[in-house]
Order: sequence, then C-alpha cells, then structure tokens
Amino acid sequence: MSHLADLIRPTLPAGLTLPEPLERAWTWMEDQGWGFETRGTYYLTPFEGRAQLGIVFSPSETLTGWFEPGEPGHDRLFPLGQTDGSGSFAALWLDPTDTVRFVLLGSEGERLLLADDAVDFLRLIAIGYLELADYVLPEAPDEDEDGESVAALAQFRAWVESELGVDVPEHWTVQEPDPFSAWVDEVTRSS
Repeated sequence: MSHLADLIRPTLPAGLTLPEPLERAWTWMEDQGWGFETRGTYYLTPFEGRAQLGIVFSPSETLTGWFEPGEPGHDRLFPLGQTDGSGSFAALWLDPTDTVRFVLLGSEGERLLLADDAVDFLRLIAIGYLELADYVLPEAPDEDEDGESVAALAQFRAWVESELGVDVPEHWTVQEPDPFSAWVDEVTRSS
C-alpha cells in the first residue's frame, strides 16, 4: 500500500474507496522516489522532479468553493490532486449508481467526467497533457506546449501499458452529454 493511500483512506467519505489500480500506480510512483513533502504536505507525481508537468496528487486538496461540508454532493466527492497550476483538480465521484468515477472540477467552473474507472484515468494521465480540460482533451498534446510533459510521463506511460495491459491513446474522448456536469447541476439546484 502506498503512503498516499495511507494518508487519504481515513478521510474518505462513507461509500468511497480507492480503486486498486490507482493504489498500485501510487505505489509504483513512490518506488520511483517521486513522492515528497513540502510545508507539511505530501505530494506524489507520475513524473520525476518538482515542476508541475501534469497531475500532482495530494491528501490536502479540498472541495472548498464547490461543495462545502454538509451541502448536498459533498459526501459523494473526494479531491485527489491538482491537474494544473490554476487550482483545477481531479476527484473521485460516487455517481448516483454508487460507481466510483474520476472527474474534474475546474478553476473556471468546468466540471467534466474524466474516466469511468481507474485504469482509464491512469491511461488519460499517461497521455501527457499539461492540463486537463474539455477543450484540450480531444486533441493530442501540443508538441510545443505539452512536449516537456509528454516526455516527463514516458516512464509512467510505459508502466501503464505494461502493468495494466492497455494502450495509452494519443488523445482522450470527452463524453457528451457529460453525466457529471448534469449531476452537479441537479445537486446545486436542489440545495
């Protein structure tokens, strides 16, 4: 089990669990030495170094600004880490059928279903996008803007393909209509 999972597990809302492939990926990242602590907070990346070249997992993310404790929806989400330097973050979402999915809550109000399961979430991360957003994902990462990120994630991409037995695509398909965005609309309307 990874150190990050040990830090996160006690704070998960009832019904939410960490999917095994995600824990396995975190353990691999830690085995590479890609976890570090700064100012009392633990961070873990799927790439070497401390520059933000994709997602940065951390147990200290919150839903503040989206869902406050006690509000409808708060107990069905759990933030996993920042997806870019602007404050957008990926989260676990316990959907209405009690299936754990992966979503994005953006700094500009975006909400997006990223993946239906942990393996697909890891495949998405391994592509090498510098940020995750609905307008970025349908295209392959831009060589000029994302080149450093794509290169930094090469080891992780190879691990995903060999360890999980899947291919990492060149770009990601966004689901439309987006069920997570519809759920956020429904939950926030009812509160």
